[in-house]
Amino acid sequence: MESSAAPEQSAAETLKHVEALDRVQRDLESLEDEATEKVLELQAEYNRKKRPLYEKRANVLRAIPEFWYITLAADPLVGQMIQERDVPLLKQLRELQVSFKDAVKDGFRVSFHFDANDFLDMTPCVLELRFEWNERGVLEITRREAVWKAGRDLSAPTAEQSAKAWNDGEKAESFFGWYAGSSAEHRSVCQHIAENIWPNPDQIFALALAEEDGGNIE
Repeated sequence: MESSAAPEQSAAETLKHVEALDRVQRDLESLEDEATEKVLELQAEYNRKKRPLYEKRANVLRAIPEFWYITLAADPLVGQMIQERDVPLLKQLRELQVSFKDAVKDGFRVSFHFDANDFLDMTPCVLELRFEWNERGVLEITRREAVWKAGRDLSAPTAEQSAKAWNDGEKAESFFGWYAGSSAEHRSVCQHIAENIWPNPDQIFALALAEEDGGNIE
């Protein structure tokens, strides 16, 4: 049986259908934009509702020794950044906070709150990164500069690290080296913290303890 050929159509008719298709697609895109706005509004509403619970959680976590150090060290991405010399200060990390602006799309911040320690010469001992979209749609990243006590700057590479970085053609890295580093690295790691650590740090902490205990959780 021979297949019937598609009817021929004039260029004008084809153009008319293409224009109709374009109008439908624009309507779909408009509805998609509306849906995105609704989702963002809903996220903002529930972020506000979560704040008292995050504060309650923070109070509980402060009672667990080295909670945030253990959690960050157990995370696959952040853990590989932590070097031995980062550890004494990270063990003084009393609280990690991720705060979203009321309009979620406008940005967020990640704050690291430390107890008084032998490294940071700041009151309060808070390191913070802010991510905000300006009116031109450009992401602006602001870092609170760390003030280190004399001879205690953990962001500066050691002589050994500098030599290795020079030989490998790479930047020597550490957790506090990352904090003092580039905006691109700040954005990717902080997005990871906000999306994969902050919502459920208890799960990462529990897995870390299970691994230390040989996989057994009482």
